[in-house]
Amino acid sequence: MIGLMLQLGDNAVIDYLLIALMILFVFIFTFTSRSQKSKRMMVKKPIIKTELICIECGFKEIRDFKEGDYIARETEETCKRCGGKMKINLIYALEEKKEKKRIL
Repeated sequence: MIGLMLQLGDNAVIDYLLIALMILFVFIFTFTSRSQKSKRMMVKKPIIKTELICIECGFKEIRDFKEGDYIARETEETCKRCGGKMKINLIYALEEKKEKKRIL
């Protein structure tokens, strides 16, 4: 009878250890998959540029986008070449280059 109780007791300890290990595994798996998913879901703010063109000589200049910029708007900026008025010619976003991972 005592031998039977020891066997049940040993199995119960092993069962509890296995259950604890499974819970730990599930917790680690859930935590790591969420952190990887959140990294994939992050949206990076694009870099927006504005191209200015001189009305008089055609000189082109690129600068960062400013709030209120729109195409064909005459700006208060002057041409660095001739001093003429600048007009917004293009507004565009730069694409981020994704580096390819190489396996050596």
